[in-house]
Amino acid sequence: MLFVRTNQELLDKLNLLLERRQRENPGVALSRADVARAILWDAVRREGLNEA
Repeated sequence: MLFVRTNQELLDKLNLLLERRQRENPGVALSRADVARAILWDAVRREGLNEA
């Protein structure tokens, strides 16, 4: 598990991304944690660590 301290600005941005993802995927139950996890995975892959 990972717990991250953040400020309100980042939470607001994650909420905006969550709303966008929910519009793009109607009927799919998504959470702010799902959005954050997807962002982290994208960053890991960009760093070339997707083989690990």
